[in-house]
Amino acid sequence: MIFQNKYHAFWKWFENHSEALWYYENNTEILDKLHKELHKINENLTFEFGPTNTKRDFTISADGIQEAFPFVEKLFDAKPVLRQWNIQKFRQRGDISCVITIQDFTLYPENIKYVLFPDGNKIGLILFIKGFDDKPDIVTDLAYIFLDTALGEYDVETKIRGIDFRDYHTAYFELSKSIESLRTDFDTMYTEIANQAC
Repeated sequence: MIFQNKYHAFWKWFENHSEALWYYENNTEILDKLHKELHKINENLTFEFGPTNTKRDFTISADGIQEAFPFVEKLFDAKPVLRQWNIQKFRQRGDISCVITIQDFTLYPENIKYVLFPDGNKIGLILFIKGFDDKPDIVTDLAYIFLDTALGEYDVETKIRGIDFRDYHTAYFELSKSIESLRTDFDTMYTEIANQAC
């Protein structure tokens, strides 16, 4: 019962601070408090807000850490009905044409290519990123953010067996495709793999 209560306690806190969270741009300190409340559930949980419309999206994320997925699921299952909020679990697919910057490196979609291949009951992925060899650590972080946007956090963590990040003109680059077709190819391949397993 104690474990169940912590999920309801979070949503009670969220509801009590709903207005401040809706207008968090005017009071960013509320975001630190939100992080602390989420970390009472699990230290890996994080969040995203969508733009203000009739409803505002609030997304609970495991930050790509699969061990935290059950906590996301339980927190999502305990959610109340909140008139102003559309509550989602895991980072959702978004605009694949987005440009992402960390420190002094900017990742442009046109500089990403990919190769997909079946790997058991999951998918293997090679991601070719122009400039990867110059700043591999930063570019890897950017690439994971991009993949969550392109494929969604849940699919990246549960349907891909391994990801190999490379610069251009390495092995298999001649087989690579432009990123625009990644989402369609990924969904098609995973459906084929799942059907073969039946």
